[in-house]
Amino acid sequence: MLFTWAVNRGRTLVSRPAVHRRLQLFTGGTLVCLGAAVALGW
Repeated sequence: MLFTWAVNRGRTLVSRPAVHRRLQLFTGGTLVCLGAAVALGW
């Protein structure tokens, strides 16, 4: 029950443009950092 509520709440939040943009920036930044770390041999 709690899991279903959390998923619905997350979907409601992500559907907002500002939150969606921040989430995309965060995800993109994380992927860039991981890629750089791998390229540098960390």
